[in-house]
Amino acid sequence: MQEFLFESRPALASFVCVDKGSLVGWTAFTPFRVKEDAEHTAEMSLYVHGSFRRKGVGMALAHTLLNRASLLDLHCIFAIVFKEMPEVVSFAERNCGFSVAGCLPEVFSDNGKYYDVLVLERLIAPRM
Repeated sequence: MQEFLFESRPALASFVCVDKGSLVGWTAFTPFRVKEDAEHTAEMSLYVHGSFRRKGVGMALAHTLLNRASLLDLHCIFAIVFKEMPEVVSFAERNCGFSVAGCLPEVFSDNGKYYDVLVLERLIAPRM
């Protein structure tokens, strides 16, 4: 699984949730760009298997990863979410401190149908 996830984009930090030997969720920060001008920005990804959703797995993974952001000297975390998934947007806003920064209309297509994606952003306070 790690090879699949981070083969082309190594993670800055990643965590998994395993239940009875099976991977049920994962989260990671990956670099936004390779250039130095964006070294303090990372994309956050989060996945929880359907049968483990609404059981606190996503929140535990998200908070564990977000708590690492300042240690990694990150300033801006962003996530890409399908606009048609308001429950995910609500989770990110309510539980993780993200806000909607913008919308990219029809950038993803599946079987001839185009979907809008939202860019969610969270700024991280500098370490004191």
